[in-house]
Amino acid sequence: MYEDNIEYAATRLVGTYIQHKGKVLYVQKVRTDEGGIPTAYYTDRKADGKVALKELSHTPIPLGYIPKTDVHMFLERLPRRRWKQGIHPENTGCYDSLGLLRDFPTISFFQHLLEQAYESKEVCMICGGAFSPSFFICKKTKQLYYKAERVGEVVNQRLVLDKGKEYLYRRLEKTQ
Repeated sequence: MYEDNIEYAATRLVGTYIQHKGKVLYVQKVRTDEGGIPTAYYTDRKADGKVALKELSHTPIPLGYIPKTDVHMFLERLPRRRWKQGIHPENTGCYDSLGLLRDFPTISFFQHLLEQAYESKEVCMICGGAFSPSFFICKKTKQLYYKAERVGEVVNQRLVLDKGKEYLYRRLEKTQ
């Protein structure tokens, strides 16, 4: 897709987080390598590397609550989504339980999203955390959040939705 126009590829990829072969990469630059092949140069926190543009996956990193962390963060695309291909602070917002923007996450948080390793609802009702990309239970307050909005709470080991949010019961049933 990008190998025909390296300038366009650089505009869309440089400074973004993308996925490639199950790993999250941060694209540092895009240029033609020594052999004349359009290439993305990246880091994955452990090492730097390069990959030919024609080999890159165009599947986006999943968004939502970041699983298996103590930090309550919800990642979503902003309306400027056509600006960059990957995740970038200009096209992605990271929100806390109050709906306030947080500092942009690190590559390890994106790797958790890619792996989609969420705990069960039952575990999260006790220990807190995200049990799907859309739902999170705060450990301290036992409040239930849906896409960074408070929608209910845990009462006697049951999820109880706030008035006007009952439509979410069906979505809750579809989660683990």
